[in-house]
Amino acid sequence: MTKVSFIVPTLNRLDYVLRAVASCLVAGEAVVGIETEVVVLDSQSDDGSWELLQERFGSDPRVKLVQNKRGLGPTHSWIDGVDCATGDYMTFVWSDDYISPRFLMRLLPMMNNKTRLAIALELINKDVVVDEPIWCPPQKRNSMGNRANCTKLD
Repeated sequence: MTKVSFIVPTLNRLDYVLRAVASCLVAGEAVVGIETEVVVLDSQSDDGSWELLQERFGSDPRVKLVQNKRGLGPTHSWIDGVDCATGDYMTFVWSDDYISPRFLMRLLPMMNNKTRLAIALELINKDVVVDEPIWCPPQKRNSMGNRANCTKLD
C-alpha cells in the first residue's frame, strides 16, 4: 500500500492548523489504496494550538504530533518532519493551507508513473477554480495571475 506523508510546521496558528490537518486526512481518505500520515511540527506555540492539536488528533494513529524548538522556522521544521515521516511520498503543507479532497487524486497518478517531481494545486477565488496539475512559470502569467498560457500536465 502506498503511504503519503503530509508535513505541517506550525507556530501560533490556532485559527487554521486544525483545518489544515483535517483536510490532509480527508484528502487521504478520498483515494482508495493509500495510507495517510500527517506529521505536525509545533514550534512551541503559546496560543493554545499545541493543546488543541493534542485534544483533537492525539489519539489518531495517522497523526504524529511533534514539538520542536521555538524559532526554527518552517524550513527546518519541514526537514525535521522528513526525518519523522514514513511515507513513500511526502508533501509540504503550510499550517493555514486547506488541502482539497482532489489533491492526491490528481497528484498520485503522476508520481506512480515515476515522475520525479509533480505539483498539484487548487486555486480558489470567487470566479474560478483550477484543480488540475499545471506548469506555469511566472513570466507566462498576465498581470491578473491568469494561467491561460500555461501547459496542462496530463
